[in-house]
Amino acid sequence: MHKSLERELVRKYPELYKEYGGDIRKTCMGWGITCGNGWFNIIDELSAALSKYGIVAAQVKEKFGALRFYTESYDSNNFDEVQEHISKAEQKSTKTCETCGAPAIIKGKQWLRCECDECEKRGNIFAKLQSGEYLYKIIDQQIIIFKDDEELFKGSITDFMDIIKNHLRLLKA
Repeated sequence: MHKSLERELVRKYPELYKEYGGDIRKTCMGWGITCGNGWFNIIDELSAALSKYGIVAAQVKEKFGALRFYTESYDSNNFDEVQEHISKAEQKSTKTCETCGAPAIIKGKQWLRCECDECEKRGNIFAKLQSGEYLYKIIDQQIIIFKDDEELFKGSITDFMDIIKNHLRLLKA
């Protein structure tokens, strides 16, 4: 997730994310929120629901194409309610593109990913850029990716870099 979105969640729910940015030897929240921007609204809604229970987030990430939200210990009297909130958010993530937030399904063989058709196409474009099958040019802060004379992608360099970072993160997973 983009750092500005992570910081927004930390600002809105400081107690829930008090371990955010901590020492990675002590908390997984030191890695930040390790999923795509498309799940921001799901995590925001879940954070609002969980903040009333005095919970501390232990890890927030993507795994097997779905959101995973792990917590530190909390009052066991609220266990069922808390788990219901988390379960609903995790289920919602399996129908929401991790990259852009559009309706999606889980796809993939080795690496499962919840993405819409458009974001899947963009990911495939990056792989083909690496192989040299596709070429690119940059004009006025816009990147244009093409094969032969067909334009496959046109957008800001910043947007494309976000796509690349997300793709590289998935390769390391």
